[in-house]
Amino acid sequence: MKKTTIIKLAVITGILSGCAGGEPSPEHKASLKEKTAKFFGTTTDNITIDNFEGGLVATGYKATYQGTLYNCFQHKLYRYVQCKKPGY
Repeated sequence: MKKTTIIKLAVITGILSGCAGGEPSPEHKASLKEKTAKFFGTTTDNITIDNFEGGLVATGYKATYQGTLYNCFQHKLYRYVQCKKPGY
């Protein structure tokens, strides 16, 4: 096998295994919380996030802001956060 093929396989394997879901790293979780707070125009003290689900394109999670639950996601490539009330 050529060296470039091995490197490509390693990159693909890393990408796919990184999409398996579960609890994000503490750094990623803190980043998600900061971006979610920015989305709502508030501070991280006013946001709680949990119930993480990883996917190929986005990380989904639940956020609570001012007593209201939101379904949120962060696009993995562009890193923006979007939140909506369930059912919207």
